[in-house]
Amino acid sequence: MTFRTRGFVAALLLLVAVVAFFSISGKLTDVSADEGNGFGQILVPLSDVKNYDVILDISPNATQYIPGAINLNYVEFFDQDKRLKPDSELARTLGDAGITRNDSVVVYGECLPCGGGPSAATYTYWIMKYLGQEKIGLLNGEISDWAAAKLPTENMSTIRPKSDYKPMLRPELLATYDFVESNQTQIVDARTPQDRSVGSIPGSINIPYDAVLEKDKLKDRNALSLLFSGLNKDRSVVVYSATGVKASMVCFALELLGYKASLYTWNDWLTHKNSENTSLTVGLERSQNITR
Repeated sequence: MTFRTRGFVAALLLLVAVVAFFSISGKLTDVSADEGNGFGQILVPLSDVKNYDVILDISPNATQYIPGAINLNYVEFFDQDKRLKPDSELARTLGDAGITRNDSVVVYGECLPCGGGPSAATYTYWIMKYLGQEKIGLLNGEISDWAAAKLPTENMSTIRPKSDYKPMLRPELLATYDFVESNQTQIVDARTPQDRSVGSIPGSINIPYDAVLEKDKLKDRNALSLLFSGLNKDRSVVVYSATGVKASMVCFALELLGYKASLYTWNDWLTHKNSENTSLTVGLERSQNITR
């Protein structure tokens, strides 16, 4: 083979390699673009709902359902004092709804009287993950998006046979008072500035829950990355609101971006401080809204 021929072959191989590289890069870019609003299977597109064992609507006042969906009002997770029920009661609630820990579950729904948005669904998602639900995702949309896509709806929810829900707790998803007080973590106050004015956990920074939303849906990856740019991704993050419901939206958004997040409540902080007879400049909030 002559020098000129060898040079031509080498150039041809280089050209093939370059084309292959950009082809692969293009595919990776396309995948990234496709997941820009989908975040893989943590946030489930409408088209993938059919792949789940259980479709869970957590709306308090639903009138339309995705076919096959069961309804479990998210307030069932709270006791009369608006605090999270014990683990055994949570497991019984899920079992009574016909859910097992091995089921794949997609969660959706909202609390319209509470102002809309996915807080009730993200809270349910987070609590079920805490109980050990591994195959779980949040629907990327609401029943209105489902109907707008001209997909069928039903007027009644489905009733599943009761099951025995056996939890496998992931305690790292729910922060404790001792951990929060230890100053070993980054603390995010997810309440509005108005709610924060009654007091806050020392050292916490304010990222209001609605800052992760755009038209009642989670913002895209770039917007969320900018929002959380002040947080260190190598350190854990604790997010709190009065009951943890709205804070769960921030936890969910952090999880989507690869942060290690846990959920906490302002009410628990106040309870411990009061029990320690610590002098506070604020007292318990006079009204505790279940959606905060």
